[in-house]
Amino acid sequence: MPNFFPPGVRFSVMRYRAEWQVLLDDRILEIAAEADGPLDAMDFNDQINAEYNTDHVRRRCNKLVDEGLLKRTHPRHAAYVITDEGRAYLEGAYDVAAGAYRAENNGNTDTGTSEEV
Repeated sequence: MPNFFPPGVRFSVMRYRAEWQVLLDDRILEIAAEADGPLDAMDFNDQINAEYNTDHVRRRCNKLVDEGLLKRTHPRHAAYVITDEGRAYLEGAYDVAAGAYRAENNGNTDTGTSEEV
């Protein structure tokens, strides 16, 4: 099947967020999804194109762990990998607020938060 989008063209994916989520959370998950292995807060901070305190990034990572979107690779070392739920959220297939995978449309016109990917 041919690719109708030129290189670099971005498209929208409907992501279903919870009220507690912030845009930084999406960026952390996107970076984790592209990573070849575990990352710590400093690794995430180095790849984010904004000025964030590493402690703030670590707090967001820990919140994502609490919500099941990231997991720690070791109980004492704060290194993180994305979970299946985290990947599904990025693809629009997981509703974070509901804590559940979304059913295939089924005529549902439910609206979520659209996010440019």
